Amino acid sequence: MSKRINAILFVDSNRLLFYSKGATATYQIKLNPDIFVDLEVINREKFEHLIDNFFQVPSIKGKEFDITIIFSQRTTFETELTSANSKAEFEETQRFLDMVPFEEVLNNSYRINKKTKIVAINKILYNILKLALEKNKAHVVVLLPMGVLATANSELASKIDFPLIESKLESFMQYSIVDLGEMGLGGEVPNAIGIKRKDVRLYILVIVLIGLFAVLIFLIYTTFIAPPKRVQSVNTFHTSTATSRDQNTKSFNATDSAQISTPSSQLSK
Repeated sequence: MSKRINAILFVDSNRLLFYSKGATATYQIKLNPDIFVDLEVINREKFEHLIDNFFQVPSIKGKEFDITIIFSQRTTFETELTSANSKAEFEETQRFLDMVPFEEVLNNSYRINKKTKIVAINKILYNILKLALEKNKAHVVVLLPMGVLATANSELASKIDFPLIESKLESFMQYSIVDLGEMGLGGEVPNAIGIKRKDVRLYILVIVLIGLFAVLIFLIYTTFIAPPKRVQSVNTFHTSTATSRDQNTKSFNATDSAQISTPSSQLSK
């Protein structure tokens, strides 16, 4: 089995740049508007065909790579948080993610120079790109945002230096947007901050619906199914006691007094 070669794939708004360790040149893959528009793959078949053709280049064909994907600042959405506590930061992050114009996102937070930065990318684009690379023996090992690299390393603030990035990959691993080792099938990230915003809403909606359904069942049961509880009426009889007098006094037999009863009531829920 051949040894894998470290390589970098730089994702820009209209092109891909490919650099491999020890290479004397950087390859460019142009993304035409009929394939890629507004950071969205609009023709997946053509996109995958483009990647497949690239890996047939004689100097690359047959080799196996460990790929570092870097998203340029023109392909990411970024914001710096201004809140001071964790609850406010969470709410601010969610508001930011709601404004990111992708159906699904991958995102992470970075604490650099005493500031917290949130970076988000198009998850669907990443998934399509990853699958196309894996099919060509190019295994994605880390996913990095160029904006964070430039902030953390001043040498990258003004230019893209692929040999420098490749030489510092081990230290740059900490800036990965996601931990690829924790990603499940389909690219799901169990513990990322960027739980898809539509999933967060879906979970909340499901919980609310379950609660409402439980209340509805309870009301139906108590109103139409459960037997009504009845309170039995209690009749109270008061009996007068015969009074004895001297022999000349007529004795009267006690008679039942008027029957007094409490009104019965039926209670039902």
